[in-house]
Amino acid sequence: MAAHTEFEYFATHVAFGHEYLTDEDISDYMAGDGTIGVDSALIVINGQPVNNLSDARDLIGASKSLDVSFHFLQAKTSVSYSRDLVLGFMDAVEGFIDGRQSVISHPFWAKLREIFTEIYAASAKFRSGAPELRVYFAFQGTPPFNDSLYQDTIRTFETGIDNRAMFRSVHTNVLGASQLLRLYNATVNKVEATVSFPRQTPLPRIPGIEQAYIGAIAGAELIKMLATDAGSLRKSAFFDNVRDFQQWNPVNEEMYSTLDSDKKALFAVLNNGVTVVAKEVRIAGDDFTIEDYQIVNGCQTSNVLFFARELDLSSVYIPLRLIVTNDADTTAKITQATNSQTPITKEDLIASTDFQKELETFYKSMASARSKQRLYYERRSGQFAEESVEQTRVVTKLIQMKAFAAMFLNVPHISSRFPGELYELSPEKIFRSGHKLESYFASALCWYRLDVWLRTGRIDSSLKPSRFVMMNVFRRVALPDLQPGDLSTKSATTYANKLVEILSDDVVSLQYFEKAAAIVRTASAGDPSRDRVKREKLLQDCIGLIVNANRK
Repeated sequence: MAAHTEFEYFATHVAFGHEYLTDEDISDYMAGDGTIGVDSALIVINGQPVNNLSDARDLIGASKSLDVSFHFLQAKTSVSYSRDLVLGFMDAVEGFIDGRQSVISHPFWAKLREIFTEIYAASAKFRSGAPELRVYFAFQGTPPFNDSLYQDTIRTFETGIDNRAMFRSVHTNVLGASQLLRLYNATVNKVEATVSFPRQTPLPRIPGIEQAYIGAIAGAELIKMLATDAGSLRKSAFFDNVRDFQQWNPVNEEMYSTLDSDKKALFAVLNNGVTVVAKEVRIAGDDFTIEDYQIVNGCQTSNVLFFARELDLSSVYIPLRLIVTNDADTTAKITQATNSQTPITKEDLIASTDFQKELETFYKSMASARSKQRLYYERRSGQFAEESVEQTRVVTKLIQMKAFAAMFLNVPHISSRFPGELYELSPEKIFRSGHKLESYFASALCWYRLDVWLRTGRIDSSLKPSRFVMMNVFRRVALPDLQPGDLSTKSATTYANKLVEILSDDVVSLQYFEKAAAIVRTASAGDPSRDRVKREKLLQDCIGLIVNANRK
């Protein structure tokens, strides 16, 4: 990879990728050489990154309300600030917004413009007003923040965007070496936030807990814990929460309506509040500096509050339980207890505790047996961030769910969609107590091996949207005479171990992946688009081709 390309990837990662693209292939959001005025771009709809029209339509259609942000970045390896380059970048962003043909005729811009048009066609659903615009210009020098010409450049651009009346806010970020380093450190260091929390009472000493406080925190102060330095939602703070944001269901709609009404002061007594577990808290007067924290209960409240951050929240308070402990078992018990009053199943809670620990241990045992295929299961958010680990080998919880569902639950079309549908499956079918761990590792290894072949060009990258279908087809062509059977039995272990053996052989596994790719290409009539792979019919057509081939 060329030096300028590496810098573009790095700048994208620290600016917005580490928050939104952890479970995504960041290359899908890179513009590539030859694109005018931008190196990467991201559109976020209701907290979900989208980079194609099909996904955007699905998400918009399924949502009663929309909260949207646009992110554009250009990165230059120059150590000198160039006003001309910044102006060129700003002109390209304006050209995109205005639909200027000289800009949007390029395939990358054209794809984004389709999504842009679809979003604004649904403007009646805008939850917090018009979308938010964030632009980032990164280089390796020092920005002239105090220079009047620099300030005029930023002011003129932002005024021009405001005058178009298409965005509720615009944020221009010029990132030099020190700003990039600060953002990078934020991706690897422990999360920290300082909030004012005067309305609190310390609880008596409790075994396993170093400190504990209960009280009410101002909405604006809680938002400080929810937002990154770049202003986006700090999704990593919810890793230990047993449920993701459930979008705009009736309960969340009602919460927002309360915040947007003259009864917002009642929010503190109408809401169950938020529970935060932290590794350390430093107190100076009313200021609490909270380090390495997780919001283990109150994900829905937190998300709704963040979406409402531009409303007048001066009279809004949220019940807050702040618990300081370094004991993992105590944290798990707190997570279980604080969620037991909400409609969350026992399986949800098992998935966040015992099963996850067992799966992490199993990955470690497989690493010692097959060092060449070593994978790292990220049970806790960011646990490998400070280690010299090849990040492509890190398997997040969401990647594990997608891979397992695609290969062993035979629903690659669901794996290709947004996470919400997978979470609906998880209580009964994913991370289920009794499932053989070998199946989870085998599916993750298949995901990793296919990812390598796609990134290196050994498998045509145009097939990337169909990767989860290919994974399912792979196991069928690699082991045509076997089936995994009940995933809680020894037969599942035997089946998974055979897959791992095949996947551990570069030559053999590539041959089977090539066969799977050919089958998917034929079944999709040469068009494995995202819209097609999200339909169950594609897998059924692939299975039909396999059956017919075996009969000959």
